Amino acid sequence: MRKSCKKIINLVLIMLMIVAFPLMAIARDTDYSEGDSFIWSPDQYDSSYNDGYSYLFTYTTLEWSNSGAEEVNDRLSNFWDYYTMELNNIEDEHIGSIGGTTELPDGSWDPEDDDGNGLSEELEYYWANTDLEGNVNYDFDTTWGKVESSGSGDFDLIAQMGPLHQGWDYDLLDRFSYNYDSIVYNPTKNWLTKFISKLRLSKAHASEKSRVEQYKINYDIVFNVINNNGEIDVFPIKVTDVDKYTKSQLKAAKKLIDEKNDNINCTITFNKPLDINAMSEFGFENGYFEFIGQKGNEKINGFIMNNEKGLQLLKTYKEKIDVEGIVAYTGKIDYLKLQKLIESDKLAIADVTETLIKEKLKQKYPNVKLDIHVPHLYNK
Repeated sequence: MRKSCKKIINLVLIMLMIVAFPLMAIARDTDYSEGDSFIWSPDQYDSSYNDGYSYLFTYTTLEWSNSGAEEVNDRLSNFWDYYTMELNNIEDEHIGSIGGTTELPDGSWDPEDDDGNGLSEELEYYWANTDLEGNVNYDFDTTWGKVESSGSGDFDLIAQMGPLHQGWDYDLLDRFSYNYDSIVYNPTKNWLTKFISKLRLSKAHASEKSRVEQYKINYDIVFNVINNNGEIDVFPIKVTDVDKYTKSQLKAAKKLIDEKNDNINCTITFNKPLDINAMSEFGFENGYFEFIGQKGNEKINGFIMNNEKGLQLLKTYKEKIDVEGIVAYTGKIDYLKLQKLIESDKLAIADVTETLIKEKLKQKYPNVKLDIHVPHLYNK
């Protein structure tokens, strides 16, 4: 009888572990050879580029089969998975992503500067809803700013499925080459001063050494940590109760204000699309903006870097897109700017999750890079 009880208890414990760590119980789909390899991958894709005077433009068309779209939506119906399309500049260090537009389901953009040279060599777009349609062409277009008079390299087009966009499941679809000349682009002073090394750190897409840790910290924020070869990627669990989450974030923001914190990483969601000129009210000095618009009958989700070139790019986008307005900002602010934001009638939520997680993990991981991704909540 005791042995039977013990077996039952062990079985219950195993079940609880699977629930608590769902990612550990799922086999990974991983393939870094060119071509669509999994049912959740787009089965049709085509990429090209255009060398503009001071920009490099890329154009990608994606299409999923009906069964592929159904698989994606089925996976995204759970509470932890996100889908990501990524364009990764894998060689040349003289261009950086400064903007992008897409017809993919509502989601968030994430430009990443993994090697710390002030240029975002990776550009990711991720979503968590179940709105993907089969046999529909989706545009995924990006813009890169030049910092040298000429150069060449390769882009990797990658589909990812899993916790946020950390490559739990990944599939290299295509690698295509580019070259460019002509240059009138000088990055902002902040970009130049960030140039510290040309050593490219591995993103470790193919690493099987990743592990998942699960945490719960104050203000009801639950998140997991994925460790990849000396670099840590962090994702919060999807928000299911927006009202409760908004209140918890407001409480956290007020605490950071009381502490007079001058180094607050945040994701700001506005309660309606705003004109870019309205952003001057908040004094944002870095980061990037996300916007929505319309192109014919298609809804567009886009982003621009918050620098001179990014703001100029928005004017270029407006020539082809009916831009409705800015819906989110991601970047670094001080407590005075945060105070102004939470008092503004334009704010939906000031999400300070990234700051809270960094404070939680800095003692446990003092010497590693923390890469924390927090989606905005507009239309989520």
